[in-house]
Amino acid sequence: MDGCSLHELKIIRTENSEKIETRKNNGSTPTLEMFEEKQLLAACTALREDIARHKLEIIALDQCLNTMSEEKNTETSKNSDEKRDEYWRDKCRKEEKERDNLLSEIVSLRNDCCQLRAQIELKTRMKKMFYRLSPFT
Repeated sequence: MDGCSLHELKIIRTENSEKIETRKNNGSTPTLEMFEEKQLLAACTALREDIARHKLEIIALDQCLNTMSEEKNTETSKNSDEKRDEYWRDKCRKEEKERDNLLSEIVSLRNDCCQLRAQIELKTRMKKMFYRLSPFT
């Protein structure tokens, strides 16, 4: 309908009822009831079209929301994956640093071991030489 209130429609009906003949003896002239019926059918059709249009808009908006929700879930998943990946990268860096420290310690201990072995060998040779040169043996 075009925004008329029920009271305004009643006033229009009263004014038009005087202008339009009512059906007499099944005559072919249009009656007030026929005009009202046409108006109601037109209003009903317009309302159905509005409802159909609004349903399509709701479906489109629902699809848009679903798409946005999926994108957000994907983004959240990516952020979660990125955080997890960053955690493991950081953990890997720490483990590699620890490994490097342990390797440095192993190399240092090997060097110390070689030094001690060399000192033992040197002392052993010196003792052997001392016993050979010693007049008491």
